[in-house]
Amino acid sequence: MNDPAEYARIAAGLASPDGKVTLAGGQTITREDGTASPDGTTRSVTQRLIGSAFMELANGDRDYQNESGEGAGAWSDKLDVLYEAVTGRKMSDQRLTTDEQRAKAMDVIDTQLRAGASVPVALSWGDGYHKVLVTGTETIDGKEYVTYTNPWGREERIPREDFEKRLADISYDPRAQLVGTILQGVDKVKDAFERVDPKDLLADVRLSQFASVKL
Repeated sequence: MNDPAEYARIAAGLASPDGKVTLAGGQTITREDGTASPDGTTRSVTQRLIGSAFMELANGDRDYQNESGEGAGAWSDKLDVLYEAVTGRKMSDQRLTTDEQRAKAMDVIDTQLRAGASVPVALSWGDGYHKVLVTGTETIDGKEYVTYTNPWGREERIPREDFEKRLADISYDPRAQLVGTILQGVDKVKDAFERVDPKDLLADVRLSQFASVKL
């Protein structure tokens, strides 16, 4: 979440005696059994409280069990129900089954990150799939990496090429996509200006002004 105050409000509601909180979209979520105390995982208290309650909302008709993990997991279309409930605004999603779709999804991720958004995705993981939250990209010794938050309580990174091959679905904010696209255009304009000699640019402006004069 990019709103610390809202994150704290949700955590406080789930940790309260009632164990309930109403989300921005109007839905009420309830604390899951066994998440108020350590459960043997590396998750923080807030990750246990919020992550488990969110999973219950997103997994449809299945009943999530924190102790066993039964009922966990959801594709992007189901998770959009959760994201929209938390943020109060519409989200978009896509399942990715071809290399072309995965390549386009990487462009979407770059645009979302440019706008300051984090991006929930599913990756192939062992014999199944696993949800992570993409938080950035970085280059180390000339090699590109994607950084993400693993809900198991870890910050991790993997090579961008490997990440793209394992990408299975993506959820993203259409408004952030618009902002990121605009910012990309601004960056291109700035780059173009930096490549132009100011004297040449001034001459072009004067020439265009002269050409606009009607004799």
